Amino acid sequence: MASLDVWAKLEPSSSDYQAMLGVAGGKTISLAEVGRAPSPALLDAQPRWTWFMVWAEC
Repeated sequence: MASLDVWAKLEPSSSDYQAMLGVAGGKTISLAEVGRAPSPALLDAQPRWTWFMVWAEC
């Protein structure tokens, strides 16, 4: 599994997604820290994310 931390950007760009697919080499990819939950539209456009964790500051 390969994971990406994009909390400062709120969500991954299409180039982030393509880069993760390349780095993972066929393994699963995840969003280890995001600034908000991915929208249904983002998950439709980037369907290989297996899970995500929202990182919120208190």
